Amino acid sequence: MTRQRLIHPWRNGAAVTAGALAGLVLIAGCSSSSTPASTTSAPASATPSTSATVDPAVATAQAFLSKYLTAPTGLPVTDPLPAKPTPGKTIVYLACEVPQCVQLGDGVTAAAKSVGWQSKILTWKSSDPATLVAAMQQALELKPAPAYVVFSGLPPVVWSSKVPAFKAAGIKLIAASLGPATLGDTVIANLLDDGDAKLQGKILADWVIADSGGKAKVLQQDFPDFPTIAGVGTGIRDEIAATCPGCTVTKLDVTGAQLASGGVTPAIISALQRDPSIDYLAASDIALAPGLPAALKAAGLDKVKIVGGAADPTTEQTLRDGTGSAFMANDLGYVGWLAVDVALRDAAGVTFAPNGGGMPQELLTKDTVGPAGAVTDFPVGYQDSFKKLWLVG
Repeated sequence: MTRQRLIHPWRNGAAVTAGALAGLVLIAGCSSSSTPASTTSAPASATPSTSATVDPAVATAQAFLSKYLTAPTGLPVTDPLPAKPTPGKTIVYLACEVPQCVQLGDGVTAAAKSVGWQSKILTWKSSDPATLVAAMQQALELKPAPAYVVFSGLPPVVWSSKVPAFKAAGIKLIAASLGPATLGDTVIANLLDDGDAKLQGKILADWVIADSGGKAKVLQQDFPDFPTIAGVGTGIRDEIAATCPGCTVTKLDVTGAQLASGGVTPAIISALQRDPSIDYLAASDIALAPGLPAALKAAGLDKVKIVGGAADPTTEQTLRDGTGSAFMANDLGYVGWLAVDVALRDAAGVTFAPNGGGMPQELLTKDTVGPAGAVTDFPVGYQDSFKKLWLVG
């Protein structure tokens, strides 16, 4: 099995900038502020500190991170369905054109097939949020009507006007990566939610704390326009502030316009040039800063260690070659199976966690990433695990 490492389909904000970011599934004015960390004690990193005396916060961080250094093998969902699912229902996935959307859709399709459900893919363009609304209308007009519609990435401000029509039609919506969102009897789930994002940020922050021996100077690059990505940044900053009095954080906000114009990496380079003492770059979504290691080297800044959320195959390779340091992994195929699990539980009338039980997490470093082309599913064997819970495997 091959693990499809994610780029989160995370978004928010005005329709145009939301669509630009959704195109990466899940942009030169930038604002920055320097925030000294406050004190406390809590988790940290995968790499042992080289300090002669280990700070208690560093030791706590190292212990916390130990459980995130291997690929998870179990599901957060553990209860089997009360009976084998009734076949014949239809589930629709609204897919944007980027590879991450395709991966999630592949998961939905495979999971639906395993229980005898029909699946249908409707497409929309990530650069044009109005096309998502049009795809939702297409789903409403399908005959026979689907029981569930799955989609990801764009915030409710873009599509909430369609919810009453889905409610009237008795069609449930299962979303992913909305950021903070209000759920109900029509929008029944938000997978990869804000809590998952903040946990990823905490893990990354703890790696930095432990790796630096509690003395990191961090540039934290964030996307405040897009709530779920911003959740990772919040997790990074909050953990450093709470646990590392010897660390400092400079926040770099990048806009949707900069992302759309390819301005993320140049903004990071400019910020680092303004403060050469910074030794860590912590990006909320590392895949949205393409070419960063090469740009750092060209600018004479390759001493800066790179960490971030949302590893993809390109950023995984930087771990192997030593130009990247630590990234969070996710599997969008798993999210597709999880979306079908939510649908099956809802159809069976049993309770389910609206966030799918929380995303399993793994921290990737040079020691844990494995060789290219040889990674496993995340969590390991999740397809067979789901089938057993669904009484079809």
